[in-house]
Amino acid sequence: MDSNNISFISRLNLYLGLLIVMVLPLYKRIVPYIIVAWGITWVLEMGFNRRFMNYRLPGVILLIVFYFIHISGLIHTENINAGLFDLEVKATLLIFPLLFIGVNCLYKKKMSLILSGFVMGNCLASLICLVIASYNYIFLGQNTFFYNPFSVLHHPSYFSMYLVFSIVILFEYFDKPGAKGEISLYNFRYILAALFLLMIFLLLSKAGIICAFVVFIGLIIRQINKTDKYVRYLILLSGIIALFVFTIFNNYRFRSVEKVMHEEIDVRTSESSGVRLLIWKTSLDIIKENLLFGVGTGDVKDKLVSRYRSNNMEGAEKRSLNAHNQYIETTIGQGVLGLVVLLFVLIIPFVHGIRKGNYLLVFLIFIAGFNFLFESMLNTAAGVIFFSFFYSYLYIFKPGKANNAVNSS
Repeated sequence: MDSNNISFISRLNLYLGLLIVMVLPLYKRIVPYIIVAWGITWVLEMGFNRRFMNYRLPGVILLIVFYFIHISGLIHTENINAGLFDLEVKATLLIFPLLFIGVNCLYKKKMSLILSGFVMGNCLASLICLVIASYNYIFLGQNTFFYNPFSVLHHPSYFSMYLVFSIVILFEYFDKPGAKGEISLYNFRYILAALFLLMIFLLLSKAGIICAFVVFIGLIIRQINKTDKYVRYLILLSGIIALFVFTIFNNYRFRSVEKVMHEEIDVRTSESSGVRLLIWKTSLDIIKENLLFGVGTGDVKDKLVSRYRSNNMEGAEKRSLNAHNQYIETTIGQGVLGLVVLLFVLIIPFVHGIRKGNYLLVFLIFIAGFNFLFESMLNTAAGVIFFSFFYSYLYIFKPGKANNAVNSS
C-alpha cells in the first residue's frame, strides 16, 4: 500500500473518529455503525509495528480488565441472553482502548478538531431541543421547555453530562486564541458556555446542575492559578454561586429531594428521588447476599425486579429500573472485585492527570465518577461510548496547547 493511500485512510480514520463524537449528542443509534467503519479503517492503515509504540497503558488496560470481569460474570449467570446483551452494550470498553493504543498520530495533532467536534455536536443538539420546544409552545400551546419533554435526543442526565464536559473543553482546552490561519472556539466560548448553562438549567437534571456548579468552581480555581486577575474571577465565582442558589430554590425537582428527606417514602412511588433511595436500599440487601462474585453479568436486572416485587415496590417494578448507581450496579453484578476495578479505573487516571497536568482528563473522570453516583451510566450506549472514548483518548494523548485551534484546512 503506497503512502498516499495510507495518508488517505489515516485521514478517513480521523474524520470517522470526529464523526463519532459529533453524532453522539445528536443520534446515538447510528454511532455503533460509525464505530465499525472506524475500526475497519484502523485495520486498513497497516503499519502496526510503528503504530503500537503508544503510550500510557495502565489506565486504558484497566478498562479492558473491567470488561473481562463482565465476561467472567457469564460463568455463573442464569440469564445468558441478558449477559450477552450487556457485553454488547459495553463493547467499547474493550474496543476503544485497543484501537487508541495503536491509533495514528493525527489524533494528537488534530485533538482540537475532535474536541471542537464534540462541542459543536452538543451545540447543534441544544439548538434542536430549543427549536422543537419553541415550536411546541408557539404553535401547539404546549410547554415542553423542561426535563424529559425538552430533552428529545437524550435522557436529561446524559445530555447534562455531555454539556458539562463541553464547558470544560471550552475553558480548559480553548483557553487561548488560535494561531493565524486557524479557527478557534476561543472567541465563542462564553456564548457557547452560556447556551450550555441555559440547557443544563432547562434539563432539570439534579446531578447535572450540581456537577456543573462544582466543575465551574474547579475551572475558576484553575484560572486564578494561571493569572493574577483575581478580582474578575472572584466576581465570576460569586455569580456562579448566586446562580446555583437561585436554581436550587426554583427547581421543583430539588424540592422533591427535600420532601423525601423529611417524609417516609411510599414503597409504591415512582418519583425519581424517592424510588432511587428505595432501590439503593434493596440493592444493598442483594449485595450482602452475593458479596464476593456478585449475581452474574446477566442477572442484575432480574434480581432487582424480583426484589421489587417481593417488597411491593410497584413504581420500580413497573419500569424495571436498574440500580441508578454505577458503583452499586457493578457490585451487584460482579461483586467486590468488580467494584475495586471500577474504582481503580477512575482513581488511577485521576491521579495520573493531576501529576501530568492533564486537567481535561481530571475533569472527565470527576464528571463521570460523579454521575456514576446517580445513574448506571455504563449500562447504556450514551454513557459507555462517551466515557470509554474520551477516557482512552485523553489518557493516551495529553492535550497540548500548541494545537488548541481547529485547522481550517
